[in-house]
Amino acid sequence: MRQPAVAGQFYPLHPEYLKKELKRCFEGMEIRERNILGAVCPHAGYVYSGKVAANVYAALPKADTYVLFGPNHTGYGSPISVSRDTWKTPWEL
Repeated sequence: MRQPAVAGQFYPLHPEYLKKELKRCFEGMEIRERNILGAVCPHAGYVYSGKVAANVYAALPKADTYVLFGPNHTGYGSPISVSRDTWKTPWEL
């Protein structure tokens, strides 16, 4: 299982603080699903881009599976990787 790599840095480490921060990001927003196939979403710390990311996620239609693409920030290893691993989140700590 892949552990959270930046919990406590870009988003809160503890579930109760994470839930509070996510509530702040979605606060006052009208959640309106749209008929879209994908989106580009910022992934900086929640304090910087959380509200913008929340607007993107709120527009996505409900689905059983979502595919996430992200950059290789370190430059080490393959520029493209695929993971079928389960990822642990701070929501579950």
